[in-house]
Amino acid sequence: MENIGDTDMRCMRSMKDAKAIRNAPNMVHIEEVVHKMKPISIENKNRESAIFSYPASKYKRIALTFSENRNYIYKRGILRWKKTGYPRLQRDEIGTSIEFVNVSLLPHLTTILSCEGSAEYCNNMWTYNGLYSLDSMPGYKLKIAEVDSIRLFELGTIIDTLMVHQLLEGQWNWLTYPCYEKAYPWEALAGAIDHIDYIMAEDWSMKRRGDSWIYDGSSRPNIKYGDSIMIQTIRDCSFVWNNPINTPDDSEPQKTTYFLYDDKPDYETIMIEAIEGNPEYTEIGVFQNDQCIGARVFEAYPIQILAYSTPADEGGGELSFLLHTWSKGTIPAVPASGTRTPNGQATSTISPIKYGFRMLTLKTDNQQIPTILTLHSNYPNPFNPSTSISFSIPKTAEVKLDIYNIRGQKVRKLIHSPLEYGRHRLVWNGRDEGNRPVASGVYFARLEHCGDVKIRKMMLLK
Repeated sequence: MENIGDTDMRCMRSMKDAKAIRNAPNMVHIEEVVHKMKPISIENKNRESAIFSYPASKYKRIALTFSENRNYIYKRGILRWKKTGYPRLQRDEIGTSIEFVNVSLLPHLTTILSCEGSAEYCNNMWTYNGLYSLDSMPGYKLKIAEVDSIRLFELGTIIDTLMVHQLLEGQWNWLTYPCYEKAYPWEALAGAIDHIDYIMAEDWSMKRRGDSWIYDGSSRPNIKYGDSIMIQTIRDCSFVWNNPINTPDDSEPQKTTYFLYDDKPDYETIMIEAIEGNPEYTEIGVFQNDQCIGARVFEAYPIQILAYSTPADEGGGELSFLLHTWSKGTIPAVPASGTRTPNGQATSTISPIKYGFRMLTLKTDNQQIPTILTLHSNYPNPFNPSTSISFSIPKTAEVKLDIYNIRGQKVRKLIHSPLEYGRHRLVWNGRDEGNRPVASGVYFARLEHCGDVKIRKMMLLK
């Protein structure tokens, strides 16, 4: 694929359709602080009323955070489905009217999904399919039409965050996180985490493998006030939301610009552990029936791709993969010989699995072995707060990549371990070994491999 300029880019939604997009913007976060307001109606005069504001443009994620000054802030990210809940509802009613709670979202809110059923809004009226009211504890999936700006009014008092929640084995448990402090899921769910096997959120998932959790290699999962998650357990258990110990960082995966796709309420998780030969590429896309259903920018392995696939019994075909490179355009990738199905059988094809979670190794026919050690320019540079550092090694051996400040002091060890030959990329989040943010200034990436050393200058600007 040709590079058509710094502000131009090409995007692909299908394997047969690639079109140019000029001046495509980077992701922009528009934030509006929301203030508490007095109720309007007389019968609601004793109720607290909080307003949540967020732009509902063409972006996908609405991430509600609670800032230190205790104002509500919404951020809006790509596409249409939002997994959110209603922690603040009127407490003197068993269940709250769907229309009453969502009046501020109409007519842009078109569908609500829950574990009990759904409700749809069309032609100025609601149609109920098993979902007749809303509660604060369950999680929901909201489909919101694309608009420039929209406000969600939540009426009532906040749910008791010390309430005991029950998790049942053999089913998906839908929950909404009601605490103001952003948290890592293993801390928020500390009382039940040893009995949890799988967690699915709006833009991340994590699954247990033995005593470890598998999740994306470049961004750690976290939950924020109002986020809805789905949980599977290995046994019935109960828990109370736990206060976080550590504050998660704000790092998010980079947005794809070549492979574009539409989201759906459900996805399956595909974890790319490696691509044999480590070919140089910028993005990886998952395709089904010639349409892109999920994609990621390559930052670090394992790569987590949320693939919005269609089940086979609904007409969904096999899944395939494409890599995007600036020099060679798109390159097909296929499962390597070691790839196995969930029951352990070797496979060269990938069938869709609803809510699946799979670890894959891919291979291409375009693998090239680097001839010399190369430390490529980091991107972005200058950067704030994180930057990607790419390098190529000519043979499999021990690799050391460290970050130094201008005084020659080592501030962070990124990797000290053997790596396979080929191109690799690591992300430095602008923090030292104690996970503290470093100051603005000049830093150096030092790469060592088989006695050869390469150094690159970087600039952190805050």
